[in-house]
Amino acid sequence: MQAVLKGNKVLLEFAVGKVDEDILSFLSAVKIAKKSKAATEEILKLSEKIKAKWWKENKQRFIDETGN
Repeated sequence: MQAVLKGNKVLLEFAVGKVDEDILSFLSAVKIAKKSKAATEEILKLSEKIKAKWWKENKQRFIDETGN
């Protein structure tokens, strides 16, 4: 991967077949987030709901509720 500064833009160059999908997902999320008109409080509430749902669905993977 190579980053090139061109004017007021940074261009990322990847070799074919060497693209890191996590980086592309992150950059897409940043782009979408910049367009958001949501208030910080709304984002934090949504985040808490998502974490609570995830924990409810995955708690058993981390905690042995039988005490063993």
